[in-house]
Amino acid sequence: MFKKISLTLLLFFLLIILASCSSEEADPIPWDRLVIEEKDLGYAGYYFITRQNLGQQWEEDGEWTSFEVVFKNTIVCFGSFPKPLKAYFTAHPDYQWVEVYYQGRNCLELVKK
Repeated sequence: MFKKISLTLLLFFLLIILASCSSEEADPIPWDRLVIEEKDLGYAGYYFITRQNLGQQWEEDGEWTSFEVVFKNTIVCFGSFPKPLKAYFTAHPDYQWVEVYYQGRNCLELVKK
């Protein structure tokens, strides 16, 4: 009985270790399909992206004030962003879009310089 429980626990922990060690590499950021500009449009940053999934296509955009950059999530990821679609990112001269790894994906985040 003890051997059975020990073997079961050993297999359980082995599966946990293997699952945590085996991670897929995230898709790279599609830099060739991004337009990133530095402009003063009255807010810290803005993005526009057209997404597509399961035959449905929609437009998504977002903008943040300097106050919101401090307190809100300013991360944009590239799920449902197939070729040849493009995305547009604008940042005030005091801000920039930087590459971050977020929830298993490569994304862009608006941060203060």
